[in-house]
Amino acid sequence: MVPNAPRIELAALPGGNTSGRFGASVRRRCEMSKGCTNGKERFYTGLRLAGICDRMQPMTKRLAWSCWLFALCSGLLAQAPEHLEFEAAVIKRNLTGSSFDLTVLPGQIKAINMPMTAIFEFAFDITDKANWKGAPDWFAAERYDVIAKGPGKSADDVRLMLQSLLRNELKLTVHIEPRTLSVYALTVKNGGVGLQEAAGKGPAACTAIIEEAERNVRSAGQHRACKNMGMQDLMKYLARVAHPDLDKPIVDQTGLTGTYDFRLDWVALNNVDTVGGLTIFGAVEKIGLKLEVKKLPVPVLVIDHVERPPAN
Repeated sequence: MVPNAPRIELAALPGGNTSGRFGASVRRRCEMSKGCTNGKERFYTGLRLAGICDRMQPMTKRLAWSCWLFALCSGLLAQAPEHLEFEAAVIKRNLTGSSFDLTVLPGQIKAINMPMTAIFEFAFDITDKANWKGAPDWFAAERYDVIAKGPGKSADDVRLMLQSLLRNELKLTVHIEPRTLSVYALTVKNGGVGLQEAAGKGPAACTAIIEEAERNVRSAGQHRACKNMGMQDLMKYLARVAHPDLDKPIVDQTGLTGTYDFRLDWVALNNVDTVGGLTIFGAVEKIGLKLEVKKLPVPVLVIDHVERPPAN
């Protein structure tokens, strides 16, 4: 458990449903973090996470639920189970000026000459700088190596173990608070025409496609064939590959819970007049979705305290 963190009661999901895919996912996360107990209280009275979701109660049930689910399932305040600690780990300052590199394998991370901002964002699965604040200047100015190995089997396991390492070595403490930000709301357009339910099973992934006509063209468009993508997967992917065109956090307001196959074709905004084609906004609309700028309350991770790693 996070030191001094409140226990979280696993209250009923909206509508009183604690079964199904959503409920099972939340229950698994609760069991992993050892921070939940079964509760019979109704939705609002069961939400306890640093007081944040309580303060959101005047809002809609859907929004309050989104706050709690985001905070719990994103792992922002999660604690890795006892058996998921790195068995060996080193954090040290890098003064070589060498190239940077980040390699993540099952149970392992090797970050070389990376700013602590990048290490922190990977640990907490943050894709937009607007979603966190409070970092000291040295987070961006100094470079570090992190080499660690443990028993985890997935990237999520590595993230949780890295969070634990940062808490132990950097005395890191954080909390989540809601802030109203300008965001891109991902919504359904025209009934979602263009989205096809996933034809098979497997991990969510997008594969780059190189069009023959663009093979030797500078500033050519981007083409991706995406499979088994849920809306959360799509949001994270867009935040990675379409920056800086998408310069705000993305919030899912589609209500879609399935997985889908689709293709995205777009050209960066600064090249569209020269190359032609759809921007990322047009590409998203082509598959039946839409990105709209809205002001919405979103959870923001705030660093309360952090120290430089001990000198080796």
